[in-house]
Amino acid sequence: MNEKRYQELQEEWRDVPGYEGIYQVSNTGRVKALTRVSSVGRHLKERILKPSNINGYHGYNLCRGGERQHFYAHQLVYMTFIGEIAPPMEIDHINKVRDDNRPENLRLFTRKQNMQFRRQRGADNYAAKLSWEQADDIRNRIQNPQVTQAELAREYEVTPTCINNIVSGKTYVR
Repeated sequence: MNEKRYQELQEEWRDVPGYEGIYQVSNTGRVKALTRVSSVGRHLKERILKPSNINGYHGYNLCRGGERQHFYAHQLVYMTFIGEIAPPMEIDHINKVRDDNRPENLRLFTRKQNMQFRRQRGADNYAAKLSWEQADDIRNRIQNPQVTQAELAREYEVTPTCINNIVSGKTYVR
């Protein structure tokens, strides 16, 4: 989520479960380390942590008692503002924006439900430009010799390579 979105929301900070007094997460997905004395005796000031970017997801390494554990921002927000994430559940971003970690944008799904929902949307991945129905339409329409791949690319606002991959069976294969 970009900085402008933070300014529009009233940011609320809460202690991360299991890391009380050490880390807090906000309802926007930002994480801060609180002022404290480290396990090796260093005095640490409060600071907002910079997330790592893992395939569009924000990630953080939290330390407690010399042990480091990696969390995604959406996991921390869910655990802190909504509740426990019981296995085998995983978190789904309702609007499919991976860095939108507001509690109201998060829900629990099983992996199977998540994959079924993505397939219903017509995407095997979040970067898919077209639905399955659009890909089928492209395959049908290209049979007409008067329709070119370049025309279809312009119409569907994708590259000619994308159209060629669909027509040649490299992508959107059932």
